[in-house]
Amino acid sequence: MAFPRTQRLGYDDLTRRVFQEVEAEPPDFILAESFSGPLAIKFLEHHRGKVRGLILCASFVAPPVSGILRSLRHGVFGWTVRGGFSVPAIRWLLAGGDRGLASRVRTTLRTVDPKVIALRLRQVLATDVSREFTSLEIPVLNLVASRDRLVRRVLADSLPAAHSLLETVVIEAPHLMLQSAPDASARAITRFLTKHLSGG
Repeated sequence: MAFPRTQRLGYDDLTRRVFQEVEAEPPDFILAESFSGPLAIKFLEHHRGKVRGLILCASFVAPPVSGILRSLRHGVFGWTVRGGFSVPAIRWLLAGGDRGLASRVRTTLRTVDPKVIALRLRQVLATDVSREFTSLEIPVLNLVASRDRLVRRVLADSLPAAHSLLETVVIEAPHLMLQSAPDASARAITRFLTKHLSGG
């Protein structure tokens, strides 16, 4: 599901938008990448018994950076986004050194209103859905990128204790895991789906 590129919508507004899109026929499984993780968890809180499983890909349930950076979110990220994202910065933070992938990401980011990006970054640093996550009663696959510079590994490692039906798989990849390691990601996702579609 694509998010609006010019409308400044936070997690609550986006959750309502998802409700409108899939209310009549919720999917059997949800794959939520990065920013979308908390959105999927908010959605599932209101659709208990209708979705069979959740796949989190390089995502989080609590702010993925330190408290110090969270306290600076109102100023620093607005300045950063207005200044634009350079290919070297994207390569380092998201793409694991892949220049081609970083260039494609930058091209995509240029189609999104900078104010929308800034709002989403602030939302990431202010949102905590840990309580909602622990209350989920469905299987969860947590795909962790081994070289993720955006989502702290310690945060991913804390999830198993919070959810009894959670399975964690570490993929050798940067934050943009699905784009950088599509085969390994697909194998892990296929195993998870096969297991739970067969009732395993």
